[in-house]
Amino acid sequence: MYRTVFVGTLLLGALLTFVMDYETPMLQCLQVRYRGQQSFMVEGENYPTEVRGSTVYTMQPGDILVGLQEYGLWSPYPLIYAEEREIEPFELLAGPYITNNVYSTGGAEEVEARYISDFYDTVSLNLHPYTYSDLVINPKTLDRLAGYRKLPQVRQLDLTRGVNISTYGYNCGGGRSKEYVALADRAGETQLTYRSYRLDTTLTLPISYATYLDKLEPALRAVERATGGCTTTLFYDISASNGIVSLKDGSCSPSSLEAVLDDLRIQVKQRVWGR
Repeated sequence: MYRTVFVGTLLLGALLTFVMDYETPMLQCLQVRYRGQQSFMVEGENYPTEVRGSTVYTMQPGDILVGLQEYGLWSPYPLIYAEEREIEPFELLAGPYITNNVYSTGGAEEVEARYISDFYDTVSLNLHPYTYSDLVINPKTLDRLAGYRKLPQVRQLDLTRGVNISTYGYNCGGGRSKEYVALADRAGETQLTYRSYRLDTTLTLPISYATYLDKLEPALRAVERATGGCTTTLFYDISASNGIVSLKDGSCSPSSLEAVLDDLRIQVKQRVWGR
Protein backbone atom coordinates (compact mmCIF):
# COMPACT_ATOMS: atom_id res chain seq x y z
CA MET A 1 0.00 0.00 0.00
CA TYR A 2 2.77 2.45 0.96
CA ARG A 3 4.60 1.58 -2.28
CA THR A 4 1.45 2.41 -4.27
CA VAL A 5 1.05 5.74 -2.49
CA PHE A 6 4.74 6.56 -3.05
CA VAL A 7 4.57 5.76 -6.76
CA GLY A 8 1.32 7.72 -7.10
CA THR A 9 2.92 10.72 -5.42
CA LEU A 10 5.88 10.60 -7.81
CA LEU A 11 3.58 10.41 -10.83
CA LEU A 12 1.46 13.30 -9.55
CA GLY A 13 4.59 15.38 -8.97
CA ALA A 14 5.83 14.64 -12.49
CA LEU A 15 2.44 15.59 -13.93
CA LEU A 16 2.36 18.89 -12.02
CA THR A 17 5.90 19.67 -13.20
CA PHE A 18 4.89 18.99 -16.80
CA VAL A 19 1.83 21.23 -16.53
CA MET A 20 3.83 24.06 -14.92
CA ASP A 21 6.61 23.83 -17.53
CA TYR A 22 4.27 23.55 -20.53
CA GLU A 23 4.58 26.50 -22.87
CA THR A 24 1.55 27.32 -24.98
CA PRO A 25 2.30 28.46 -28.56
CA MET A 26 2.46 32.22 -28.86
CA LEU A 27 1.02 32.37 -32.38
CA GLN A 28 -2.57 31.16 -32.43
CA CYS A 29 -5.18 30.82 -35.15
CA LEU A 30 -8.21 33.13 -34.99
CA GLN A 31 -11.37 31.41 -36.14
CA VAL A 32 -13.32 34.67 -36.24
CA ARG A 33 -11.87 37.85 -37.71
CA TYR A 34 -11.42 40.64 -35.18
CA ARG A 35 -13.19 43.94 -35.83
CA GLY A 36 -12.49 47.23 -34.08
CA GLN A 37 -12.65 50.98 -34.46
CA GLN A 38 -9.44 52.67 -35.49
CA SER A 39 -7.96 55.28 -33.18
CA PHE A 40 -6.17 58.50 -33.95
CA MET A 41 -4.51 61.28 -31.98
CA VAL A 42 -5.84 64.82 -31.60
CA GLU A 43 -3.49 67.56 -30.45
CA GLY A 44 -4.96 69.08 -27.31
CA GLU A 45 -3.96 72.24 -25.49
CA ASN A 46 -1.50 70.43 -23.23
CA TYR A 47 -1.01 66.94 -24.67
CA PRO A 48 -2.31 64.64 -27.44
CA THR A 49 -5.54 62.77 -26.78
CA GLU A 50 -6.46 59.42 -28.27
CA VAL A 51 -9.99 59.31 -29.65
CA ARG A 52 -12.16 56.68 -31.29
CA GLY A 53 -12.48 56.99 -35.04
CA SER A 54 -15.63 56.25 -36.99
CA THR A 55 -13.90 53.76 -39.30
CA VAL A 56 -14.34 50.10 -38.38
CA TYR A 57 -11.54 47.78 -39.54
CA THR A 58 -12.03 44.05 -40.08
CA MET A 59 -8.95 41.86 -40.09
CA GLN A 60 -7.65 40.93 -43.53
CA PRO A 61 -5.79 37.73 -44.55
CA GLY A 62 -2.26 37.82 -43.15
CA ASP A 63 -3.11 40.22 -40.32
CA ILE A 64 -1.62 39.51 -36.90
CA LEU A 65 -3.49 40.79 -33.82
CA VAL A 66 -1.49 41.70 -30.69
CA GLY A 67 -3.25 42.83 -27.52
CA LEU A 68 -1.98 44.09 -24.17
CA GLN A 69 -1.44 41.16 -21.78
CA GLU A 70 0.55 40.26 -18.69
CA TYR A 71 4.06 40.38 -20.02
CA GLY A 72 6.60 39.82 -17.24
CA LEU A 73 9.96 41.27 -18.25
CA TRP A 74 9.04 41.73 -21.91
CA SER A 75 7.37 44.36 -24.03
CA PRO A 76 4.06 42.82 -25.14
CA TYR A 77 4.28 44.54 -28.53
CA PRO A 78 7.08 43.06 -30.68
CA LEU A 79 8.81 44.43 -33.73
CA ILE A 80 7.59 42.34 -36.67
CA TYR A 81 9.52 41.95 -39.91
CA ALA A 82 8.52 40.36 -43.22
CA GLU A 83 11.22 39.89 -45.85
CA GLU A 84 13.56 42.04 -43.69
CA ARG A 85 11.09 44.95 -43.78
CA GLU A 86 9.64 46.22 -40.52
CA ILE A 87 5.86 46.21 -40.50
CA GLU A 88 4.39 49.28 -38.82
CA PRO A 89 1.31 48.36 -36.76
CA PHE A 90 -1.85 50.39 -36.42
CA GLU A 91 -4.17 50.54 -33.43
CA LEU A 92 -7.73 49.36 -32.97
CA LEU A 93 -9.54 50.45 -29.83
CA ALA A 94 -10.78 47.53 -27.74
CA GLY A 95 -12.20 49.58 -24.88
CA PRO A 96 -11.38 52.58 -22.66
CA TYR A 97 -7.57 52.93 -22.50
CA ILE A 98 -7.16 49.53 -24.22
CA THR A 99 -5.76 49.14 -27.71
CA ASN A 100 -4.88 46.21 -29.91
CA ASN A 101 -2.09 46.42 -32.47
CA VAL A 102 -2.64 44.97 -35.93
CA TYR A 103 0.29 44.06 -38.18
CA SER A 104 -0.68 43.58 -41.83
CA THR A 105 1.76 41.03 -43.29
CA GLY A 106 -0.10 40.47 -46.57
CA GLY A 107 0.89 37.16 -48.14
CA ALA A 108 4.13 36.67 -46.19
CA GLU A 109 4.68 32.97 -45.48
CA GLU A 110 7.12 33.68 -42.65
CA VAL A 111 7.63 36.67 -40.37
CA GLU A 112 10.08 37.45 -37.58
CA ALA A 113 8.85 38.78 -34.23
CA ARG A 114 11.51 40.49 -32.11
CA TYR A 115 10.71 40.89 -28.41
CA ILE A 116 12.71 43.27 -26.21
CA SER A 117 13.06 42.79 -22.47
CA ASP A 118 13.29 45.36 -19.70
CA PHE A 119 17.05 44.69 -19.81
CA TYR A 120 17.15 45.45 -23.56
CA ASP A 121 17.87 41.85 -24.55
CA THR A 122 16.20 40.70 -27.77
CA VAL A 123 14.59 37.35 -28.57
CA SER A 124 13.54 36.62 -32.16
CA LEU A 125 10.82 34.16 -33.19
CA ASN A 126 10.25 32.92 -36.73
CA LEU A 127 6.51 32.56 -37.26
CA HIS A 128 4.30 31.20 -40.04
CA PRO A 129 1.10 33.28 -39.97
CA TYR A 130 -2.33 31.74 -40.22
CA THR A 131 -4.94 33.40 -42.38
CA TYR A 132 -5.91 35.39 -39.28
CA SER A 133 -3.47 35.24 -36.36
CA ASP A 134 -3.45 36.19 -32.69
CA LEU A 135 0.04 36.64 -31.22
CA VAL A 136 -0.11 36.22 -27.43
CA ILE A 137 2.92 36.72 -25.23
CA ASN A 138 4.33 33.86 -23.18
CA PRO A 139 6.99 35.30 -20.85
CA LYS A 140 8.13 31.80 -19.86
CA THR A 141 9.05 31.02 -23.48
CA LEU A 142 10.91 34.32 -23.89
CA ASP A 143 12.72 33.90 -20.57
CA ARG A 144 13.91 30.44 -21.66
CA LEU A 145 15.08 31.63 -25.07
CA ALA A 146 16.95 34.54 -23.45
CA GLY A 147 18.60 32.20 -20.96
CA TYR A 148 17.06 34.00 -17.98
CA ARG A 149 17.06 32.15 -14.65
CA LYS A 150 14.59 33.33 -12.01
CA LEU A 151 16.19 33.35 -8.55
CA PRO A 152 14.48 33.88 -5.18
CA GLN A 153 17.17 35.95 -3.42
CA VAL A 154 19.67 38.68 -4.23
CA ARG A 155 22.52 36.74 -2.59
CA GLN A 156 22.21 34.16 -5.39
CA LEU A 157 23.06 36.73 -8.06
CA ASP A 158 26.59 36.91 -9.42
CA LEU A 159 27.22 40.66 -9.20
CA THR A 160 30.99 40.51 -9.62
CA ARG A 161 31.14 41.84 -13.20
CA GLY A 162 28.04 43.98 -13.48
CA VAL A 163 24.40 44.51 -12.64
CA ASN A 164 21.31 45.67 -14.55
CA ILE A 165 18.37 47.29 -12.76
CA SER A 166 14.98 47.99 -14.32
CA THR A 167 12.75 50.05 -12.06
CA TYR A 168 9.34 51.69 -11.98
CA GLY A 169 6.86 52.85 -9.35
CA TYR A 170 3.11 52.66 -8.97
CA ASN A 171 0.56 54.38 -6.73
CA CYS A 172 -3.14 55.19 -6.77
CA GLY A 173 -2.45 58.18 -9.02
CA GLY A 174 -0.63 56.15 -11.67
CA GLY A 175 2.87 54.91 -12.36
CA ARG A 176 6.22 56.53 -12.99
CA SER A 177 8.04 55.77 -16.21
CA LYS A 178 10.47 52.88 -16.32
CA GLU A 179 14.17 53.44 -15.85
CA TYR A 180 17.06 51.19 -16.74
CA VAL A 181 20.44 51.41 -15.04
CA ALA A 182 23.39 49.16 -15.87
CA LEU A 183 26.75 49.17 -14.11
CA ALA A 184 29.72 47.20 -15.40
CA ASP A 185 33.36 46.81 -14.37
CA ARG A 186 35.68 48.44 -16.92
CA ALA A 187 39.37 48.20 -15.95
CA GLY A 188 39.10 49.87 -12.58
CA GLU A 189 36.33 52.25 -13.62
CA THR A 190 32.56 51.87 -13.97
CA GLN A 191 30.57 51.93 -17.18
CA LEU A 192 27.12 53.38 -16.55
CA THR A 193 24.25 52.97 -19.01
CA TYR A 194 21.11 54.95 -18.21
CA ARG A 195 17.83 54.84 -20.14
CA SER A 196 14.50 56.50 -19.50
CA TYR A 197 11.75 58.00 -21.65
CA ARG A 198 13.85 61.18 -21.95
CA LEU A 199 17.39 59.89 -22.14
CA ASP A 200 19.59 57.08 -23.44
CA THR A 201 23.28 57.44 -22.66
CA THR A 202 26.40 55.51 -21.66
CA LEU A 203 29.12 57.09 -19.51
CA THR A 204 32.38 56.06 -17.87
CA LEU A 205 32.63 56.98 -14.19
CA PRO A 206 36.10 57.35 -12.63
CA ILE A 207 35.10 55.17 -9.68
CA SER A 208 35.68 51.44 -9.38
CA TYR A 209 32.74 49.11 -9.79
CA ALA A 210 33.69 47.47 -6.50
CA THR A 211 32.96 50.79 -4.75
CA TYR A 212 29.43 50.82 -6.12
CA LEU A 213 28.98 47.13 -5.37
CA ASP A 214 29.81 47.72 -1.70
CA LYS A 215 26.78 50.05 -1.56
CA LEU A 216 24.51 48.08 -3.88
CA GLU A 217 24.62 44.65 -2.25
CA PRO A 218 23.32 45.74 1.18
CA ALA A 219 20.84 48.11 -0.50
CA LEU A 220 19.36 45.30 -2.62
CA ARG A 221 19.12 42.98 0.37
CA ALA A 222 17.30 45.70 2.31
CA VAL A 223 14.66 45.81 -0.45
CA GLU A 224 14.17 42.04 -0.02
CA ARG A 225 13.08 42.68 3.56
CA ALA A 226 10.91 45.75 2.80
CA THR A 227 7.29 45.41 3.91
CA GLY A 228 4.04 46.87 2.61
CA GLY A 229 1.66 49.41 4.08
CA CYS A 230 2.20 52.30 1.68
CA THR A 231 0.17 53.63 -1.24
CA THR A 232 3.34 53.82 -3.36
CA THR A 233 5.18 50.68 -4.41
CA LEU A 234 8.56 50.62 -6.13
CA PHE A 235 9.38 47.63 -8.32
CA TYR A 236 12.88 46.48 -9.20
CA ASP A 237 13.98 43.74 -11.59
CA ILE A 238 17.65 42.90 -11.07
CA SER A 239 19.73 41.04 -13.65
CA ALA A 240 23.29 39.74 -13.39
CA SER A 241 24.86 36.95 -15.48
CA ASN A 242 21.36 35.95 -16.70
CA GLY A 243 20.10 35.49 -13.14
CA ILE A 244 16.94 37.50 -12.40
CA VAL A 245 15.51 38.63 -9.07
CA SER A 246 12.31 40.69 -8.82
CA LEU A 247 11.85 42.94 -5.77
CA LYS A 248 9.24 45.40 -4.55
CA ASP A 249 9.33 48.03 -1.83
CA GLY A 250 6.07 49.30 -0.41
CA SER A 251 7.47 50.47 2.91
CA CYS A 252 7.47 54.24 2.17
CA SER A 253 10.74 54.40 4.12
CA PRO A 254 13.83 56.13 2.69
CA SER A 255 15.52 53.46 0.61
CA SER A 256 19.28 52.96 0.46
CA LEU A 257 18.83 51.58 -3.07
CA GLU A 258 17.01 54.74 -4.17
CA ALA A 259 19.86 56.76 -2.64
CA VAL A 260 22.36 54.91 -4.84
CA LEU A 261 20.14 55.35 -7.92
CA ASP A 262 19.59 59.04 -7.14
CA ASP A 263 23.35 59.56 -7.05
CA LEU A 264 23.66 57.95 -10.49
CA ARG A 265 20.78 60.05 -11.86
CA ILE A 266 22.49 63.23 -10.65
CA GLN A 267 25.75 62.23 -12.32
CA VAL A 268 23.94 61.53 -15.59
CA LYS A 269 22.23 64.96 -15.52
CA GLN A 270 25.48 66.71 -14.73
CA ARG A 271 27.36 64.93 -17.52
CA VAL A 272 24.63 65.22 -20.18
CA TRP A 273 22.87 68.49 -19.39
CA GLY A 274 25.47 70.20 -17.19
CA ARG A 275 23.14 70.47 -14.22
